[in-house]
Amino acid sequence: MYSKWNVLIAGMVLVTVPKFLLADDCDVALSEKLMTVVESRSSDASASAARAWFCSMNYSEYKENSSTDAGGSYGAFSADYGSSEGKYNQWKSENCGDSSSSESLDTFRYQAQRSVDPKLVDAWRDCKLARSGLTCIATPTSNGRSFKLMYSWRPTGSSSAHYVETFIDNGVKVSTGNNYLREPGDKLLMGQHEALIRISDTEETASVSIEAEYDGSSQSCVVTVSPPPPPQVEKKGLAGVWCYPAGTYGAVNGQNVSLYARKFVKTSDGWRLTRVDSDRREYPYATLQSVSVQQNGEIFKTVEKLRPGMQGYVPYHPLVMPLPAPPQGQAGISPNDLNFSVKINYRLDGEDTLITERIVLRVDPWGERDYSTILPLHTFRRCD
Repeated sequence: MYSKWNVLIAGMVLVTVPKFLLADDCDVALSEKLMTVVESRSSDASASAARAWFCSMNYSEYKENSSTDAGGSYGAFSADYGSSEGKYNQWKSENCGDSSSSESLDTFRYQAQRSVDPKLVDAWRDCKLARSGLTCIATPTSNGRSFKLMYSWRPTGSSSAHYVETFIDNGVKVSTGNNYLREPGDKLLMGQHEALIRISDTEETASVSIEAEYDGSSQSCVVTVSPPPPPQVEKKGLAGVWCYPAGTYGAVNGQNVSLYARKFVKTSDGWRLTRVDSDRREYPYATLQSVSVQQNGEIFKTVEKLRPGMQGYVPYHPLVMPLPAPPQGQAGISPNDLNFSVKINYRLDGEDTLITERIVLRVDPWGERDYSTILPLHTFRRCD
């Protein structure tokens, strides 16, 4: 039975990390710190480290060791991708390339060193290099074209050890220009050693392997440094200008006019919705008080709250909707005392098609009525 520890990603994805996924306990503090501060460090390195973390797990490991809140997301990974094995594997095929689980973990540790407190990184390195036996780690440099190899030899006895073979793939040792560290047969001294490695092709993976012999047994370690994946282009989602189908008309300011587009804008305070005419001029909806949006994968659920007394005037397709029948005993309530909101479900098909799936008018305190069979369910096209 393995022990577990928890990390919180952006307050949305809770991952219980099994220790069998980690090389040793030294990694726990580094991993935990990255995942708890990564939201405030929205850098390429932290995004790459977090992406590599999910790449290191298969779907069974992800489901066994994580729980997600519906609609939650972090960076390249949305909780919706964890809702099925098919979606999870699709996300990995689009984001992880050909990297193995161990290579993804190496990328996670390497990029994490760029993202967390330097004091914590120093403590992590000290912990790793204090282990018994032969240990090696890769530390990034500022230029991105080289890395520092740090390795230590801490034998359990007093016998001497010697190098059998060292090899640098896709790189050379800066001080000598060789693609190896030491000659075979050279004595491996106890303690810590360092070498600066220049990567030959920064778009390809570099690695260093060390094999030594100690008291008749083989000792070895390998580190890999993979190029970070290109920054992922954030999907536009609902934000943008969405054009009505050609020939769509509705009442605007008492006149029947051609409807051109609606524009959703995501701000730091939430969402804003405006009307756009054929000349690309924006106008506020006079009836609209506020709009809210909830995303669950490709589904966007919007709530358009109308100003008091609008009596069901819907910005989506401007017209006055017939009110639902009032409950018994409430027929005397004036429409000016009612609160109206329109709930619309959209489905994003690709990046440029927005399909209306449901429209519901809510009248407080009367209740709701589904208008999906009364109002046209438009298919919008992105026209930014």
